[in-house]
Amino acid sequence: MLKMSVRAEYCTDKGAVRPSNQDNLYFNGLVMNRDTAYDSGSRMFRRFPMLFAVCDGMGGENHGGEAAYIAAELLLQVQGAMTNDVEKVMNHYVVEANQEILKLGRAGTTLVSLILKNDNATVAHLGDSRAYLFRDGSLTLLTEDHTQKRALGETNGQEARSHELTRHLGMNMHDLVIQPTYFDLKVCRRDMFVLCSDGLTDMADKEDMSGILKEAKHPARALVEAAMRHGSTDNTTVITVKIT
Repeated sequence: MLKMSVRAEYCTDKGAVRPSNQDNLYFNGLVMNRDTAYDSGSRMFRRFPMLFAVCDGMGGENHGGEAAYIAAELLLQVQGAMTNDVEKVMNHYVVEANQEILKLGRAGTTLVSLILKNDNATVAHLGDSRAYLFRDGSLTLLTEDHTQKRALGETNGQEARSHELTRHLGMNMHDLVIQPTYFDLKVCRRDMFVLCSDGLTDMADKEDMSGILKEAKHPARALVEAAMRHGSTDNTTVITVKIT
């Protein structure tokens, strides 16, 4: 087992078009205030397990932002339980979060999360917020968007993102149970994970992102700034997690 520490960074920007920020995040114990126009920060972490997540809210007025806030805040209750079976803990969390968000009415949120337990990483996601791994100069997408186009096998980049989500928090599933998609891997020193809302990935492709991650001193902030320069009309939130 490697003795590792983590340098994590976050950045969120509501952008120049949307009246409010309906994104939220969970930063290993930190939940962002509702409707934060802009915020960024970084920190070193050494105590495992660690948990990071990005939530992209959907819904009229402020309901999407409230859904994202609920999803992020409820993660405070489950981080300590991550010493147990991660999938069991996350599945239980998703049921609880889904029930709370359904109380809002027409609202929902995506979720992409990263759980680190020493040299083991688990990505859990619902919706089209994405997780990437930047390793040895190469950027790899770890998630598949839960969209109608993706479900039908049509996976042509941005076009696939224009269709409704097939999975997210805030779905009325009746007798069915919504579950995240999981991806597990062993981590290496100098690995960097990127969690992001579609405000970034609608504006920057993998080549753009790779170039930024190779050079930027503050990668999360640099990725958000790139989305804004490219004319993003959406809220944009990014977390980067580098293994040291």
